[in-house]
Amino acid sequence: MLLSFRIGAMVSQRVSLLFLLTFSVSFSGAFAQTTWVVPQKRTGIQIDGFVQEWEGIQGLRLEAGSPGVQAEAISQAEDVNVIVKAVWDKENLYLALQWKDNTWDIEQVLRQQAVWLSPQQQRRDRMLFYDFLKIQISDIDFDYVLWLTPRINNRGPYSWGRLLAGGKRMEKATSPPAISSRQADGTATVEILFQWSELQTKPKEGKALPLTLLLADSDLPGKPLELKLKQLKSLVWTGTIKLMN
Repeated sequence: MLLSFRIGAMVSQRVSLLFLLTFSVSFSGAFAQTTWVVPQKRTGIQIDGFVQEWEGIQGLRLEAGSPGVQAEAISQAEDVNVIVKAVWDKENLYLALQWKDNTWDIEQVLRQQAVWLSPQQQRRDRMLFYDFLKIQISDIDFDYVLWLTPRINNRGPYSWGRLLAGGKRMEKATSPPAISSRQADGTATVEILFQWSELQTKPKEGKALPLTLLLADSDLPGKPLELKLKQLKSLVWTGTIKLMN
């Protein structure tokens, strides 16, 4: 009887160990999918909206069906997709976007107009009703959000940002990033330069920063927001960027 009990306990321990090992492997795999390695800048980059100098740099693909991307009401990559590339140096973080959309719907939304109230008093971000990209990057000492559109048919790019700094996350004034955008052959390109000093953080190799990318997509240009409310579409990627040499 005692021998059976000991054998049962050993089997139970082995099963528990196997479960923990399996969980650890699965978790590590999931974590790897949400870590975006950003290389150090090797060549000169002009913030002019042209992205030829970004060739050869691996990017993150924000589209329906891509690993780690949560799609809401978007099932086809042809509806909307953005390739996001990034590099860094001691002074700046650089981003390049190649943005495709089968129906463009951009409008300027000022910071003071950012919250929309429906007739039923539902609060929604007004930017979600148009073609906007939200970039949210954070660290222990800051939380920065940028909403922006590309330049389409000689309108835009439109953007606004917000910086919360310190342990109490108090809003602080910050200069806007440099943004340049162009449109050609159905694709909008955008280049963005963030100064580390404006984000109030210091870069170093191996530094990991939580990042969220939210791509809002509207196919109803000119329509009232009440009609758009039931047809909001978005793509979301949440993970970390890791600064590497």
